[in-house]
Amino acid sequence: MRPHYKTKSKFLYHSSDIGNLKILSPQPLRVRNGFKKKEKGVWATKNIKLSRAFGISLKRFAIAKGGFSLDITNHKIILYGWKFSRIPKNFRGYTYYLNPNDFKKFDKWQYISHKPVRVLKVETYNLRQYILNNFRVFETILKQVQK
Repeated sequence: MRPHYKTKSKFLYHSSDIGNLKILSPQPLRVRNGFKKKEKGVWATKNIKLSRAFGISLKRFAIAKGGFSLDITNHKIILYGWKFSRIPKNFRGYTYYLNPNDFKKFDKWQYISHKPVRVLKVETYNLRQYILNNFRVFETILKQVQK
């Protein structure tokens, strides 16, 4: 794939709660604010901090109607409808280092590849501790939507 946007970054990063992958396959975007609902791809960012925060898996914690948002500038994570305490203390995240030439720019923060991408390097980290060390966590209760 020819890059549609040149980045000066040596790597792009993708983090997950699934470890030891050699190839990342296209998946639907979890955050849908304003994006095509069925947009699939390998999602990456040049900001490793942003990538690692996205290691949170709502499916893993059986959170059906929850969500989260990130404010990187102000170092905040806002959790909607669930408690941070649900993340186990020893929960591992994995950061995958990827070749930027395999991606095109999608928006201000993200890059996308519509084809599988080979992993160049992987690092493990404690997701819970990483968030506690780098962000202020806010929890909110989801209000029931009236139909």
